[in-house]
Amino acid sequence: MKIKAGFVIRRVAGKYIVVATGKASREFHGMVRFDETGKTI
Repeated sequence: MKIKAGFVIRRVAGKYIVVATGKASREFHGMVRFDETGKTI
């Protein structure tokens, strides 16, 4: 999966979490969670 600049992806408890960092976190307040299928898409 390709993640947009300013975001990081981590695997936590079998799920994937995408969180904004730096300047991106000023505009995006939250996180996106998905499983292995979502990561593949």
